[in-house]
Amino acid sequence: MFQRFLLVCLALTATPAQAELRFCNGMDREALVAIGYNDAGDWTSEGWWRIDPGECKNAVGGELTKSYYYYRVEAKGITFQDENYLFCTSIEAFTIVGDEDCEARGYVQDQFNEIELAGRTSFTVDISAVTTDAPENSSQKAPAETGGAALLKDIMQPSASVDMPAVGTYGEPFTLTATFSHCDVLDAGIQCTFVEGDYFYVATTYNHTPEAILTDLYERPENSRLLISGDIASSNGKEAQIVLYSFMNAGSDGFSNTRDAMQGLWTSDDDAAFQVFVYGSLYEELYDGIPNSKSLMSFRDHCDGAPGDGPSFRLISSDSLEDRCFFVSHVDNTSMELFMAGGMRPLFFKKEN
Repeated sequence: MFQRFLLVCLALTATPAQAELRFCNGMDREALVAIGYNDAGDWTSEGWWRIDPGECKNAVGGELTKSYYYYRVEAKGITFQDENYLFCTSIEAFTIVGDEDCEARGYVQDQFNEIELAGRTSFTVDISAVTTDAPENSSQKAPAETGGAALLKDIMQPSASVDMPAVGTYGEPFTLTATFSHCDVLDAGIQCTFVEGDYFYVATTYNHTPEAILTDLYERPENSRLLISGDIASSNGKEAQIVLYSFMNAGSDGFSNTRDAMQGLWTSDDDAAFQVFVYGSLYEELYDGIPNSKSLMSFRDHCDGAPGDGPSFRLISSDSLEDRCFFVSHVDNTSMELFMAGGMRPLFFKKEN
């Protein structure tokens, strides 16, 4: 099996003004980096730093005061040339104290490389120097990915790989974790919507997002939490039009069961003409079957200015006029109880079959 090693050296710098532990991605694909170190006798690991092609990021800022650091690189289609220094990692962002009993504590044990500073206060790693391309046109199987690499591929499920222009081509670059609400198939193409905080983000095939990425997204479950990256092309009120470059699973925010249970059409117990339709994070009110208002739900653990806490959602709209917040007192397969912050009585609904 032929494997092509990328010939890039480790670059060092000793200029105090640039003191840092820095990772640069010389590959043609995005990479994830984790680091390890000894902190007052405790072996500690942190990650992941997401680094786009051609980008550099600091994992440790300021002068490096430790004699040794350790690191691991993950990227789609590559094998990391590790040196068998073991640390605990996780599929989500993490800071883990202790390098033993990883699996028993719900983590993964992965292999890291060592950096010996030998008195230097700054170090830059070109991560393409410690990765190997997957073999091309070979009848032999590539080595199976294990540990964090397998989890990142199988659980984080990165989006379809598509050639894209440089980050920032279409607007301000961004990376954030958001809830994937839903996709709509329109005459002009596919439109997909995300929600995070008090804003929502819309990616469309007719605004530079590749069809392959949105087709992949269209097949994912609604209400998935995803780490998304791209450019913000424009914004208006609470809505941002984005060009989506990539996405991957990001784990739950604790509200997935509530979101899933709320899906469908609900009829008010007090007024049979009043209904609520929930699809993904879309919240639509109807009266006599006629849509009255359409907003997006942003889930949180309380409503600002209201007593109490628990699963709740704030309605957001592009015109910024919608500001209602509801506590989800109860929801199951047949009934739902909402209580609007500032309201006088709960709202009861029955689910339509």
